[in-house]
Amino acid sequence: AVVLDYYHFASYITENESLKNEYRQKALRLPIADMIIKPSADRESSYNLVNLNINTTESEFGAYLLENKDKTELIYTKKQSKKYNQGLKKRIKSDSDIYNLYHAKFNSKELKVDQGTPYPRGINSVFQDGPASWDESSNQFYFTRSSGNYKKEDLIQLDLYSINYSEIDEKIASPLSINLNGYSTLHPAVSPKNRRLYFSSDRPGGYGGMDLYFVDIFPNNSFGVPVNLGPDINTPADEIFPFVYDEKFLFYSSKSNEGKMNLKLAINSIDIRWHVRNLPNPFNGANDDFSIYLNNGLDYGFLSSNRPNGKGDDDLYGFRFTPKIEGLPDKYTYSPTDTLIVSTNGVLVNDEEQLFTNDPLTALFQKKIELSQNVKHGKIKLNSNGSFLYKNNAPLKEIDSFSYIINSKFGKSNPVKVILDRSTISLDQLPENLQQTFLPIYYNYNDSDLLSNYKNRVDAVALAMDQNPQLVVEVSSYSDCR
Repeated sequence: AVVLDYYHFASYITENESLKNEYRQKALRLPIADMIIKPSADRESSYNLVNLNINTTESEFGAYLLENKDKTELIYTKKQSKKYNQGLKKRIKSDSDIYNLYHAKFNSKELKVDQGTPYPRGINSVFQDGPASWDESSNQFYFTRSSGNYKKEDLIQLDLYSINYSEIDEKIASPLSINLNGYSTLHPAVSPKNRRLYFSSDRPGGYGGMDLYFVDIFPNNSFGVPVNLGPDINTPADEIFPFVYDEKFLFYSSKSNEGKMNLKLAINSIDIRWHVRNLPNPFNGANDDFSIYLNNGLDYGFLSSNRPNGKGDDDLYGFRFTPKIEGLPDKYTYSPTDTLIVSTNGVLVNDEEQLFTNDPLTALFQKKIELSQNVKHGKIKLNSNGSFLYKNNAPLKEIDSFSYIINSKFGKSNPVKVILDRSTISLDQLPENLQQTFLPIYYNYNDSDLLSNYKNRVDAVALAMDQNPQLVVEVSSYSDCR
């Protein structure tokens, strides 16, 4: 039994919650199938990271694009300005920098950002504020803020706050009910479609360090019970900065054994089971990489990094979404008497696997198959999802073929060839009554007349073909060296 089997079996148990939970716990302990095949050798990345013009010698991080009806704003976290701090009545002493949330107009054509403006006091405070996320369905603005509470070892507790975005000039943000005294709750990420709020927390019951969780968002902006995202994602180290794309794709950063932050993509399988993949270069470099964001249309994205040759400690980087579309050749075997029906193992299957291995971001968008070159010895119906039907009408031709292209919003692949190889049956695979039928028939030297001694063998072949009309027999003749 595999992971899916346990979850499906548990769904049939309706009157015994204890037994149902037992099967769910078993499913959590099972390893999940690996999605990775060998990557292409010496493949260059098709993405180019651009250090944004608003970076300074200090840290800028946590970019989020608020795509509102009126304008598109880049929201990010930046060191609290002295000018802004002068107007605050309270002061906070800290050995580390204190950050606030800023917003600025974003030019998507040039990947440039106008000068940032700090948010008003409904969002920013004397404490640290940011990073943030916005719920377009309810217009709620969620962000991290350091509270006045202390954790162990004199560490400041971080909590989640929210405010209606239309009221940021009039009201003050409020703490969320999911905050837990003595533990940090931070880095919000909204999934508008399935109405969930993802976050990171070191609360009890996790796998160690900071773990990723989600809570359901109810219509009145209240929340369900926090759910840990499970062992595929969470480790004894820290998992932080989640970002959700289209419900089933979760980006986040995980701390390695060496203490480096690596960007990862997790694809949901079922419940809280995920296929996890490290993002390749240039998204992961020699230093810390975190807080990735992609816009709704997959046109461009952002990440934060302290990689070499930047302008400061942590810098914001932008990139255009430019995946490379490639396909792999396929080979199928057909019987001349039957229609070849290929459904679940269509031509797109190994293409998707290879694309995902080379560039995990290719899993985020839909691809369609189009016939490029038709078959020569039959008929084919090729569907856009890669499944197809093939019927041969020249059974003595051993090989047929066709070509297709992969089409997507981000371009097309080169033609991909598919070989259709005629199946053969060895003598020992024939039914016993036919194994003694197809025997050699000889001629005299320099003569093409059949010998009467072999008439019985000729009649036996004719009888076998008459009794088995679906049988396809190839008759061939040859001479010796004389």
